[in-house]
Amino acid sequence: MMVFFVGMDTGSLVSIPSHPLKDSIALPLEESNVSFNADGFSIVILFSLLLILVCLWSCRKGRMKTVDAYGLANRSLNGIEASMTMTSLWLGGGYLFCSGESVVSSDRGLLWTQGPWTYFISFILTAYLFSDNFRSKGYLTLFDAFAETLGSWMAAFLYIPSLIGDLVWIAVSLSTLGHAFSILIGLDPSWSILLIVVVSLTIALTRGMLAIKYTGVIEMIVMGICLLIALFYICTSQYVGPLANSTDNWLGSIASTTWSDWIDQALMFCLGGTSHQVYYQVVLSSKTVETAFAMSVYSGAGVLLCGIIACFIAICASTVDWATFDEIGSIHGNERDVLSIALKYLVPEPVSVLSILGITAAILSSVTGMIFSSAAAFSVNMYKAVIRPQARDPEVIGIWRLFMVLIGVICFLLALSMENPYSYWICVVDFTYVLIFPQLFLCVYCSEYINTYGSIVMFLAGIILRLGAGEELLSVPSFIPYPYWLPFRTVSVVGSVCLGLLLSYLSKYLIVTKNLVVLDIFHIYHPSSFVSRGSKRVSIFGKRLRGV
Repeated sequence: MMVFFVGMDTGSLVSIPSHPLKDSIALPLEESNVSFNADGFSIVILFSLLLILVCLWSCRKGRMKTVDAYGLANRSLNGIEASMTMTSLWLGGGYLFCSGESVVSSDRGLLWTQGPWTYFISFILTAYLFSDNFRSKGYLTLFDAFAETLGSWMAAFLYIPSLIGDLVWIAVSLSTLGHAFSILIGLDPSWSILLIVVVSLTIALTRGMLAIKYTGVIEMIVMGICLLIALFYICTSQYVGPLANSTDNWLGSIASTTWSDWIDQALMFCLGGTSHQVYYQVVLSSKTVETAFAMSVYSGAGVLLCGIIACFIAICASTVDWATFDEIGSIHGNERDVLSIALKYLVPEPVSVLSILGITAAILSSVTGMIFSSAAAFSVNMYKAVIRPQARDPEVIGIWRLFMVLIGVICFLLALSMENPYSYWICVVDFTYVLIFPQLFLCVYCSEYINTYGSIVMFLAGIILRLGAGEELLSVPSFIPYPYWLPFRTVSVVGSVCLGLLLSYLSKYLIVTKNLVVLDIFHIYHPSSFVSRGSKRVSIFGKRLRGV
């Protein structure tokens, strides 16, 4: 799912010139004593109960007996509902908090915080490239497009890296929430993470996409109001200094040797953002093709606006003399917590409590949507399509629910052990761009020229070419000597696509034209596709089976 904030990721080949820093480096804020905020904790509990009551209220319409009803709310979302739901699902803790962290980080700054504007572009691109195609065909998940072209086994295989990305995405949101609540409420991160996981599962388990629709609208309204109120008070705070006089603290710079990496990361967000299952869950739940298109455009604008607000709060925080607050000392060393610190110290106490409500709404919606959409792909494209094709809808929905609980448990454990959410977030978007986006584009626009054999080669080539640049988070050293001016992620995408198309062509030529049936180990061609040796030459692009 993959996120923002963007600076140089941990596997980058080049470095960005640092900002001038203050000499004082504070200890991480969580090591200081934070008193328990009973008002903040109470409002989180009350808001969670409100959302659960809304879910119970939605149960009055009866049981969800079909996959369409449970997973896509019977494709009933209108433009406003779909737009607000999609925006709320996208604005998780990773997006908002990592955007703020990027702005005040000495090696990034605003110029490297690409997430807000690149995701806006991503939503627009997805509206034009994919939303109409998916909604008009009536798919159930993103991976139905892969299954239609590559077969159900290959679609299930491609779901695995997407699942890993979803797990990390959810864990990032939960980790940022635990950190924020430890500062704003004084609550142990494990308890706050557990609370959000339980509430998210309760929402998703009750009424599926219908409950997510109702709660998503509420969460978006609450989050928007709280963000705007907090922004107003932070901008008018007596502690905030002139922004124009402190650009060294937040603007950043792009050196001549880093332009290629800046462009590479921009493409990573713009194109990688088109390949997340959670987006297609809302697209496919929309009433019509036109609704799905409008949802993408309006959601992109909403994501952009909220990202700008998060960045502006961070910019304001960078101008504050944090030595005034003994427990802070300096923003440097506390970059991860910049939004939490600003919302705790730069606004009146009632506004700080409201900001806790806004953070809860943002992360609850994102975690709920990601858990639900990831389990949707498992139940439909792995369990139903591969493991038990004869399974009926009630059984599929039951597996769906069980897998959501499993995802919740795994993400809870991951979030507790996550030390650097920003790096994990970047890594998710990075590998989504390299591994999933090329497959999606070719399956939609070049389905006659790609097959299972080419898809496998494309996947493996993408991994090798990308890891060749090195990835510190995965402890993988660089083994391909890319020059500093080469955008290695985009090179990985282009190179894997070329190899995939080449292998698809060769496999079709050998199997269909040359009648080397023994090479068709996945049995992807009908017997009628083969050319007899004495006949005239025909097209080598044979007819494929739906399954592998």
